[in-house]
Amino acid sequence: MVLLTDVADIGIAGVWADGRQVSAGQHYLPAVPRIGWPVRARQTVRIDLPLTAADFAVPAPKGRVRVQAALLPPFHPADDFITADLPVE
Repeated sequence: MVLLTDVADIGIAGVWADGRQVSAGQHYLPAVPRIGWPVRARQTVRIDLPLTAADFAVPAPKGRVRVQAALLPPFHPADDFITADLPVE
């Protein structure tokens, strides 16, 4: 459940998940889980330049105003996933 301070701007007052409060405003409350991945799994990507938001852009197919996206929640691997029809911005 998300409690908003401002509906138009999606101002977040608090978030509750699985029956407990997980954010106060934009501050995440629970401890972030530390996953004890072995070194061989943690040191698999080497990026020798600074990343920017543009590096993560996913261009929509030309002429599309809406696209279908897969929504993959963190720490919840599953064989199936939720999809959403999203506007291109």
